[in-house]
Amino acid sequence: MGSADGPKQSDNWIRRILRRPLTTTLNVIGVSYYTSVTILGAILQWTVVLPELSHALGFSLASHRALMLYLFANAMGNYLLAASSDVHLKKRKRTSFLTANRYPMIPFRAHYCKVCDQCIRKHDHHCFILGKCVGYNNQKYFIYCSLHTALVSVYALLTTAMYMHVSFKTKFLGPFTFFTLLPSSMERWFFGSAGSQELLLVLFLYVCLTGAFGGLCFFTWQMFLMVMGLTTHEAINGERGTDTSIWENFTDTLGKYWLLGMLAPLPLPQYGTGMYEGVTQLARNHSD
Repeated sequence: MGSADGPKQSDNWIRRILRRPLTTTLNVIGVSYYTSVTILGAILQWTVVLPELSHALGFSLASHRALMLYLFANAMGNYLLAASSDVHLKKRKRTSFLTANRYPMIPFRAHYCKVCDQCIRKHDHHCFILGKCVGYNNQKYFIYCSLHTALVSVYALLTTAMYMHVSFKTKFLGPFTFFTLLPSSMERWFFGSAGSQELLLVLFLYVCLTGAFGGLCFFTWQMFLMVMGLTTHEAINGERGTDTSIWENFTDTLGKYWLLGMLAPLPLPQYGTGMYEGVTQLARNHSD
């Protein structure tokens, strides 16, 4: 029996070693993309887009800068809170790290993440944008981050489109414009009738569109799961969620001070454990 288990454990260890460079690279790409695009986009809005629009259209520069800064601070602040929260189950005395593959006693709703190689409390999914898993201690920050990312992306999309219309006479004829704007802009840039600045702004518009759509999709999906008392992992694998009310699911995910957390990126306390009841993997297997 020992000789049969030995090669199997060795193969699993080799797979983890070979898989680690790819997952680490994806984490680095995701984190770098979100942080760089968000920060550079805020700088572009602050220094170029809003001042030019304020001068051309006569609106209050201070009020629009304040709104942009508020949305940016909420998106980036909740992102940092989500990325820095500890979502892993702790080590226990005289035992190895608790994971679903290595230890028989697994708390309810905790699952092993192959990317993190750890067991995550109330595991939802691994997020390469965060570079870590979304679990019980950071799910509310992920939801707030998704919401404010969508809002700041929509704001940047609208103001940048207005800036391009004022500065480059770019015409926007509804949402279908985005099916033709990039190809036509690249063609004009290639033949010298459009400058590099205009092309970069067009690319930034698509980044904003992606951020708005992605943030809205993540926020809507997370709200649906919260109402149903499920996680992404449970929904995908057909597992049963919690038999609790919508309000209990709401406060369990977002905490008691959810309104304050929605207005400002604050490290608010998370009550409970995210597990609710203890079961063993053996009991799960027998119940199946």
